[in-house]
Amino acid sequence: MIIISIVLYIIFSLIIYGCTYENLRFSKFIQFFFIITITSNVLILEGMSLFHVLSIRWIFMCIQMIICGVISFLLLKKSKVSLPSLWIKIKSIQFPSKRIDRAMIILIGIVLCAFFVVGITTPPNNSDSLDPTHLTRIFYWIQQHSIDSTSLNNIANLTKPINVHLQGLWLFLIGGSENLFFLVQWFSLIVVIVSVYDIARSLGFSSTQSLVSSIVCISFPIALLQTYSSQGDLTVAALIITSISLALSYNAQKRWVDIIGAILALSLALGTKNTAFLTLPVIGLSVIVYLIKTREFKKTLPWVGAGLLILILTTGFHFIKNIKETGYIFGVKNIMADPALSNHMLEKSEYNIPRYIYIYRIRWTTESYPK
Repeated sequence: MIIISIVLYIIFSLIIYGCTYENLRFSKFIQFFFIITITSNVLILEGMSLFHVLSIRWIFMCIQMIICGVISFLLLKKSKVSLPSLWIKIKSIQFPSKRIDRAMIILIGIVLCAFFVVGITTPPNNSDSLDPTHLTRIFYWIQQHSIDSTSLNNIANLTKPINVHLQGLWLFLIGGSENLFFLVQWFSLIVVIVSVYDIARSLGFSSTQSLVSSIVCISFPIALLQTYSSQGDLTVAALIITSISLALSYNAQKRWVDIIGAILALSLALGTKNTAFLTLPVIGLSVIVYLIKTREFKKTLPWVGAGLLILILTTGFHFIKNIKETGYIFGVKNIMADPALSNHMLEKSEYNIPRYIYIYRIRWTTESYPK
């Protein structure tokens, strides 16, 4: 059943992507598939949790087919894009033609395939995955038929967001195998690779230079090792990088679907891991700089409203549940009081925020150069 569910999401993503873009790109499709899959799973599973039917797989499949079918039908009807013309668009997707580019793509593919084989044949066996706030959390939800934390004697279950765990819940609920858990982080690594490539292309680098950037990205041991961890670091990184990539695309071509995708990816990241909040000062500074340069203040207000709505839908469930159960948005009165919960957040902010500001400054300077 998991194959049917994944195929449904692929078709659904292709229809949305094909109806909103004239020219299709493989890297952009991967980003859209990633965002659409996470968003759909979050909304469906949270809705099922409200009715305490979280462990019934056929209900998930029925809801998924209804949502994908209805939205696809409405999009095809409104955009007046026929299935044959959509297929022509898909076949027109172009890949790098240089031999060196193809060689690097093959190298990246070999690395990803090797990690896939190891992951699909090995059950979770590291402390990061077996931590009470990760995979154990998913099995508890299935047992309780809902996303419930009231009887868990662990504060971290209140403070840590749930979006990445909902993806693991989807895979185990529909696929029935704990070996599938690694797919969340493994595909997040793919999204990181294509997003790095896409950002490099947006900044004016050639396809060869962009592919080199992607290879450098997967050469870091921490990126590869996180593929087998259920902490969600790769997933939150993939969502943040996707948000930056789509924001750059909007800055260049002014497509509304890009800015919606950027806002959606950022909102999902905030509901995936608390470390995503560290990027908000830098992203906020970038938005302010953009508004000062373009003076599009009035045009920005609708997007702010859309962003708040998306944030509530994709991230608000966990925090609203905390308020209902404990009276506090993060589940505790002072999240910074306990070093185990804050995880030295202030020390991280002291070094990371200036570093991100410097990176963004370099990016804006690069964009201002004449091409």
